[in-house]
Amino acid sequence: MSELNHGVIISSSGGFYSVKSDSDSKIYSCRACGSFRVRGISPCVGDRAEFEVTGDKTGYIISIDERKNYIVRPPLSNIDRLVIVTSSVDPFPNFYITDKLLVIAEYKDIWKNKRFY
Repeated sequence: MSELNHGVIISSSGGFYSVKSDSDSKIYSCRACGSFRVRGISPCVGDRAEFEVTGDKTGYIISIDERKNYIVRPPLSNIDRLVIVTSSVDPFPNFYITDKLLVIAEYKDIWKNKRFY
């Protein structure tokens, strides 16, 4: 007997996805259904997913909710906040990469309220 749960993908490795369940806070090791490959969808960390429990802490991801944002490298979705850490003196900071990350965050709407802490 299987049951459907909702949760968040918290890690991904070799076709297996660790999904933290909303209902019981357990972490399940899941694989994606074959239909994802046919449709060209790849689950990634941060996705909200519906999954079917098939055994003791194992299951299959059935569907993925719509993403509010997504970055390709590293593959992450539904990002609320971005923290950029860089050196100030040694090694000399690479402002090109810092600017690139800021532009990506703005373009992908990673922070909606534009408040800095």
